[in-house]
Amino acid sequence: MPLPRVYRVIQDSLGNVVPQVLCSVLNQGTGVLATLWHNDAGTIPLSNPMTSDATYGSFGFYVEPGQYDFTFTKPGYSFQPQLDVQVPQDDLTLGTMAQQNASAVAITGGQIVGLSALNVQGAVGINVAAGGYALHVDATVGGVRLIGPVGLGTLPDAVYLLTSGAGTIQMDGRLTMGAGSLFSVNNRLALRYPKDTEDCLVLVPTGSDAGGGSAILFRNVAGTIIGSISTNASATAYNTSSDERLKHAIATLTGALERVRALRPVAFRWNADDSPGVGFLAHELHGQMPEAVSGEPDAVHDDGSVKPQQVDHSKVVPYLVAAVQALLARVEILEAHLSALQAQLTP
Repeated sequence: MPLPRVYRVIQDSLGNVVPQVLCSVLNQGTGVLATLWHNDAGTIPLSNPMTSDATYGSFGFYVEPGQYDFTFTKPGYSFQPQLDVQVPQDDLTLGTMAQQNASAVAITGGQIVGLSALNVQGAVGINVAAGGYALHVDATVGGVRLIGPVGLGTLPDAVYLLTSGAGTIQMDGRLTMGAGSLFSVNNRLALRYPKDTEDCLVLVPTGSDAGGGSAILFRNVAGTIIGSISTNASATAYNTSSDERLKHAIATLTGALERVRALRPVAFRWNADDSPGVGFLAHELHGQMPEAVSGEPDAVHDDGSVKPQQVDHSKVVPYLVAAVQALLARVEILEAHLSALQAQLTP
């Protein structure tokens, strides 16, 4: 089993990095310097006391799991006399612990206990050495769960992400918000909310309602825009790519009247809540207009639950328009025949 790693960033009460601080690590309550290592195999020894580096005020080492006392010394600075730390089997990474910031903090099994609030100024790493990000969490094994208000930006909302500045927030993996677990292991983002009392997701533009941006933008794997959801001051538009320059083998749609005639519009009630509905049965619609249907008939998930087919009713519209045009052409022919017949019968 590799030795756990301990990492420190030394800062003062204002968050300024304090470089070249003499740091001593002692076996708890003994005053004896602990044995420190450069590597997790415990083969390359490290000096103790050590000095934090001149740029980031940080230092790191490997040590046997156990309890240790830390002391920090530098002319002109007044540090807390000691920091009682229990090093768990896994790596332990802390952010700023120095001068007025350092109070009695106990680290037990990787959790911070005995505090009603923790104010960390500077970079913090969890499972990684902090660097490049104010907060860097490697949750490859396990995950991160936040209970209570979390503010990232300016407002202490349930979750508030402010990315209008120079920084960005990147999440690789899955994110669940609200009570309960992910609805499916295939979901990347799952939002649960009390439907009777709250809205799930609210998107509000900060610029002009007449601006050219989209509330949601869709791209394909090559990065090309293929659709969007856009708004103005009064309405919402659901857009999909339809530019002539993106198409080839363009031909007038034929046979639409026969396809429309074969459709069976139905009225029904939904199994989930007995609410009424009207529309088509997906497997029947697929036989006439396959472009409007996604999914396979009678498909199920791995757990045996229904994996339903879905219908995009907008794909039915071109057939309806073509069918109406075909009917209009027939009406115009009949009207012409009727006019000719009336002319013959008129004395």
